Amino acid sequence: MALAIFTAGVLVFVDTMKELSATILLRPFGFNTLATFIYESASRGMAQDGAVAALLIIFTATVPIVLLSGALMRDREAMM
Repeated sequence: MALAIFTAGVLVFVDTMKELSATILLRPFGFNTLATFIYESASRGMAQDGAVAALLIIFTATVPIVLLSGALMRDREAMM
């Protein structure tokens, strides 16, 4: 059961990390997340300003996925 909860948590975290449309609608004025910062940089034509933030989103989303993959592999080996 713990692995299922961990998997659900990782999937929700990764999906909300890169969510833009809900963030733009629900964020308070003057508050930027990484996704909104990247969107604003790209819409101004300054994609290089948002590049570090985009890499941070990619790295932040990759780490939990790698951990989840390792946990699922250990669980698969324990079942065999």
